Amino acid sequence: MQAADIYLVNRDVAEVEAMVRDCAARGYGQGLVHVATEEQAHALAGPGAVVACVPDFAPQTPEEKLARRVAEALLAKEHKGAMLEMCYNPTPFTALGAVAEKLGWQVILGTEAMIWQGLEQDRYWTGRPVDELPVEEVKAAIAAKVAQRSPGGP
Repeated sequence: MQAADIYLVNRDVAEVEAMVRDCAARGYGQGLVHVATEEQAHALAGPGAVVACVPDFAPQTPEEKLARRVAEALLAKEHKGAMLEMCYNPTPFTALGAVAEKLGWQVILGTEAMIWQGLEQDRYWTGRPVDELPVEEVKAAIAAKVAQRSPGGP
């Protein structure tokens, strides 16, 4: 993707600082930006892609509520892109994903990433090309399980 800046939104400042330190120690921490306030989010250029890794629980603590407002401020920017919503258990349809979709983002469910990761592992382990793998059957099986867990969808 060749992203110059990667925005990090998290309720726990210590987690962000630890991740930035770890990445920097490994030689790839440049461009990591902790977006800690709504004001900072409003001042930044909009993201082109978002990877959301947040359990689908309503924010409770002041830190969780602030992180949600920061994320929503970034999603509300004029530029829209794609959001990969990695929360897929118990359902891939999250409140944050619904906000993103309402604001004009393309939301890609985490089940898509899970499916393609599994297919890529199968390709790697078996040596079979993806076009020889049961892609449609896997997609149908995951869709059926999602439908069982989330009647009515989003």
